[in-house]
Amino acid sequence: MCKNWLDTIFSDESENFVSNPCPKLNEIIQIKLRVIANAPINKVFLICWPTGEVIMQKMEKISTNNGFDYYGVDIKMTHIIFDYRFLIMYEDSFVIYTPKGCFDIEPTDFYSFR
Repeated sequence: MCKNWLDTIFSDESENFVSNPCPKLNEIIQIKLRVIANAPINKVFLICWPTGEVIMQKMEKISTNNGFDYYGVDIKMTHIIFDYRFLIMYEDSFVIYTPKGCFDIEPTDFYSFR
C-alpha cells in the first residue's frame, strides 16, 4: 500500500470531491482528487469505462488550499452507472488510487469509486 506522500492521496463520492454525487444523465460533473502540496506528481488521470472501453481523462491541478493540491476533471455522465479510479504518475512509477487505497497493480473493479 501507500507510503509517505502517497498516504495523503484522497477522494470520495461526497460533494467535497464530486460536484453532484447524484447526477442526471448527460449532466457534466467535476470529480476531484486531493494530495499534499508539491508532491512529486507528473500526471493524474481519471480512469473510467462507461461502455466497457477504458477511457483515461487527464486531470489538471485546479487549486492549492491548506497545504493540499486539488486535481479535477469535468465528466459528462453518459451512463447511469459510472465506475472510476485514479492513475497517479510520479517520478518513474505510478499508483492506482481507489476507495481502498493505493495499488501498484491494476485492482479488480470491485475496488472502484461509483
